[in-house]
Amino acid sequence: MFTPEQIATKLETVSASEAPAIVGKHSFVSALDVWALKVGITQYNESEPNEVQQMGLALEGGICQMIGWKEQRDIRVNPPGAEQRTIRSRTLDLVSATPDGFMVRRGDPPLTGVAEAVLEAKYVASPKRAKLWLDPADHPDGIPQETLIQVHWQMAALGVKEAYVGALVWGRLKHYRIPWSQPLFDAVMQRVEEFWERYVIKEEPPPATETSKKALARVYPTHEGEVFLAATEEIDGYFRELNTDRQIIEMWKKQEALVENQIKEYILKAPGVEGDWGRCTWKKSKDSESWDAKKLVALVKSLKVGLFPAYGAELEDRLAACKKTKKGSRPFVFTYNPKELTDGS
Repeated sequence: MFTPEQIATKLETVSASEAPAIVGKHSFVSALDVWALKVGITQYNESEPNEVQQMGLALEGGICQMIGWKEQRDIRVNPPGAEQRTIRSRTLDLVSATPDGFMVRRGDPPLTGVAEAVLEAKYVASPKRAKLWLDPADHPDGIPQETLIQVHWQMAALGVKEAYVGALVWGRLKHYRIPWSQPLFDAVMQRVEEFWERYVIKEEPPPATETSKKALARVYPTHEGEVFLAATEEIDGYFRELNTDRQIIEMWKKQEALVENQIKEYILKAPGVEGDWGRCTWKKSKDSESWDAKKLVALVKSLKVGLFPAYGAELEDRLAACKKTKKGSRPFVFTYNPKELTDGS
């Protein structure tokens, strides 16, 4: 939850978590969401953190500590007042969202040492998002674009040229070193300044995109009055296009379902079928284990000695109790890979 002073600052600035949304690289937030906050249509502090966010908040200190240990560097976690450090652009102040921590100069006092790098901790619970975090052994900077932009925003506002990102991905800690990129920051800065000048100052919403559906529902959750708007010529064209698109999609969905079922009827109990065109698999996947977010958050909060206490077997048993089993499914996967193409003929 933000204090009134922090909210007042946020209304006049762009934070590290908002910059990726403005340039269309955020997974859950759009430019329309940011615009609605800045012009006062929606409010900060409207919703409580969900389970995954609570998990991330509970684990970020331990992730930062692990990065410091792996890099053999001194760190400080959640330094007080970090969100107040700003730089001035052509049109607005840039303020870094409070970083999860800092690398400090070796031997300096933890709370007053000179910051040398930003620390950012992430908890990744989604299989889809886990694929965005590449193996750091092969890709030292292989993080999602939204995180890359976020840490650059923090580096700019805090005056450092290096960031370390740690991500707990399905129980494995991945950590990355991100060097400063001036071309990347300049490109993002230009987009953010255009957004501020064209939409925030003029209080005009940014144009809708293919990813705006949820944002439109959040920004405009209800209607006012009962009088319908008269359609313009442009809206008439959109309506006809939408109607045609939906008819085509419905027709092809039915055809797709028919053909898929015909292939399954041929496969039956076999694992799949293959031919010159490629292969279809219809295999039962194994049962899998995942973390029960509520139980794991409760466990982390109960640890009095920190995230990695010397509890030994007792801690292992308690962690095991936080897992849950998900039954395997039988997904149908079609891979079109004609031999005449793969053979180069």
